[in-house]
Amino acid sequence: MKNTKIIYEAIIVISLIITIIFLNDKSEYKMGSSRIFINENELKESIDRPVPTDIANRKKDRKLFKKSRKEYIDLIHKHSPDLDWKKMDSDFRKMRARNNTDE
Repeated sequence: MKNTKIIYEAIIVISLIITIIFLNDKSEYKMGSSRIFINENELKESIDRPVPTDIANRKKDRKLFKKSRKEYIDLIHKHSPDLDWKKMDSDFRKMRARNNTDE
């Protein structure tokens, strides 16, 4: 009983040491299931590269895009002032969901 406890403690200590060594190794980066070995100069070069402009512009214009999309949806759903198309759409979707779950 005492020997098995010592064995389990040794296994835990060894696994912790291996984990710490693996996590502290800065020259090795895991991508997917394969490992890539790079030196620190290559790492600095990849970090110093600027973000591509098309991605930066898309992120910057995201709020403007969402606002424009909302205006477009309102535009294609032109209606009389006393008609609430959002409520009609919501009711229709709920009815369809109820019909599909009842079958």
